[in-house]
Amino acid sequence: MKLVVGGYGQGKAAFACEKFGFRAEEVVDGREASLEELAAAKVVRNYHLYLRRLMEQGESLEKANDELLKRNPHVILIADEIGCGLVPLEAAEREYRDVVGHLLCKVAAEAEQVYRVFCGIGRRIK
Repeated sequence: MKLVVGGYGQGKAAFACEKFGFRAEEVVDGREASLEELAAAKVVRNYHLYLRRLMEQGESLEKANDELLKRNPHVILIADEIGCGLVPLEAAEREYRDVVGHLLCKVAAEAEQVYRVFCGIGRRIK
């Protein structure tokens, strides 16, 4: 598994497609996709929004993440860095940010490669 992270609008999906040889049409959007779609995907963008959806439904993010990686160990996950910037006022938003941040740390630890993208430029950090 590979992880590509960076701020909103920084060109993460374009970087991943170019770096790993995929077309934009092959990228699955985690904002709307089911686990089955993610399990068959080569590249998943907005993984943080997939996790948000699961959290709002009361599902275990750890369990869902482990299931996805078990079913699709070669997936490329693309997620926004949501922990940078202003701290949200709403407790639920802070919890989302904390839980997803910790889970992405776990994903990064398990990933074979991790890239950070800033202004469309990706830098391998693991």
